Amino acid sequence: MRYLFESDSIFFSEKTFRTDQMKIHLPRSLKISRKHSLSWPILAISFLVNFSIATAQHVSVLSATFQPEVPVQADPFSLVISSSFQSIASTINVEIKSENGNPVYEAAYYLVIPTGTNQVLLSNGEVVFRHYFNNPESAFLQLNGRLPTGNYSVCYRLSGSALSEIAETYCTSFDHLFDSYLFLIFPENEDTISTVYPSLIWQNSYPIESAVSQFRITVVPMLPGQSKDEALLSNTPVFINSNLTTYTVQYPFDAQKLEAGKAYAWQVAEINEGLITNRSETWVFHIAKEEKNRDIPYVETSRDISSAFVTSVNGLVGFTVSEKYYSQVIDCVVRDEQGEIIIDNLINNNKIITNIKKEGENQYLLDISEYKLRKGYYMLTMRNEKNDEFKVRFYVDK
Repeated sequence: MRYLFESDSIFFSEKTFRTDQMKIHLPRSLKISRKHSLSWPILAISFLVNFSIATAQHVSVLSATFQPEVPVQADPFSLVISSSFQSIASTINVEIKSENGNPVYEAAYYLVIPTGTNQVLLSNGEVVFRHYFNNPESAFLQLNGRLPTGNYSVCYRLSGSALSEIAETYCTSFDHLFDSYLFLIFPENEDTISTVYPSLIWQNSYPIESAVSQFRITVVPMLPGQSKDEALLSNTPVFINSNLTTYTVQYPFDAQKLEAGKAYAWQVAEINEGLITNRSETWVFHIAKEEKNRDIPYVETSRDISSAFVTSVNGLVGFTVSEKYYSQVIDCVVRDEQGEIIIDNLINNNKIITNIKKEGENQYLLDISEYKLRKGYYMLTMRNEKNDEFKVRFYVDK
C-alpha cells in the first residue's frame, strides 16, 4: 500500500490493496487529517479486522440423514447445518439418484436457517416442488412412497440471495433394502431333503396385487469352500425362472438334475415392471446321499386324474389301491402324455406284482425296466373286475 503526506492530511492514493487472504476495495481517496495522522495505522487495522469478520460469515452442512423406510412424501430428510449468519433464508434442493446415475426424485424446500449449529428438518420447511422421473425406480417410488431395493446417492444443495457466492452442496450414498419381508419357507435353510425335485416355497408380507409384480427364483450349485452368497453371485444357475406369479414352484423335471450329496443355494427376487424391487435371503438345501438299497416310494391311485405322481426307482413304480374289499385287477395299460397307449397287456405279461395284500389297501409294483421308456411323465390305468378304474401318474427320470 502506498500513501502520500501533505501538509494537513494523509491520503491513500490507491483504490485497492491486497493482503495474503483478501483484496479490499477502498474509496478513491481516504482522507485522514494530520491531527489524526498518528492514529491512522490503528484505524486501518481496525478497518481490516472489522472487514475480515464481516466477510468470514459462512453456512456449512456438517452431516445429513435420509430415512428411506419413511415415505418420501413425509420429507424424511434432516441436515446438521453450521451458520454464522444471524438467520438466513435458503432454498434446499434434494436430489436422489440410482447407482447407475438415473435421477429418481427431486424436491426443493424453503426455510430459514438459524445461527449456530442446528439440526434442520426439511419437513418443517415449505415445499417448493416435488418431481418424479420417467424410469422404473422413480415410478416405484411414486407408487409406494419408498425406494426399491438398491444403491443410491442423495445430494443437498443450499442456495439463496445471501449464498450466491458460497452455495453449499453435500452428498452421501446409501444401500437400501425395500422391507416388504420377502422370505423363504421351504426347504428350510441348511435342510437335507431326499427328493431331487423339491417344491420351493416362499412368501411375501403383502399379496401380489397385479400382473406387473412377479418373482424370479434362482438355484445354483455350491462349490467346496464357497459361501451361499458367493455361490449365488459366481456360479451358473441350474434353474432360473423370472415369470412366477405364485409363491411356490416345483423344481422342473426338464431342468438340470440336482445331484445327490450336493448342496444348492437359492434366492427369490421380486420384480416390478422389469425392476428388481426386493430380494429374499439366500438359503441352502442339501440333497441326501443315495443309499444302495433305496426304498421304493408308493403313491395312492385315484379314480380321477390327479397331480400326484411317483418317480420310478430301478425300473419299478410303486402304487397303492384303496378299496373296501379286495378285487382282482383284470386290465392295466400305460399311456404317454398324449394319451396314447404305449404298454398294454401288463397283467398277462406278469409285469404287475402284488407286493402286499391287506384289508382296505393293496400295494403293487409295476416293472417297466425292460421297456426302456424315455424320460418323462406317464399314466398308469388299472381296471378291476367291477370295472372300476384307478389311475396314477409316474415319472421316469432316466
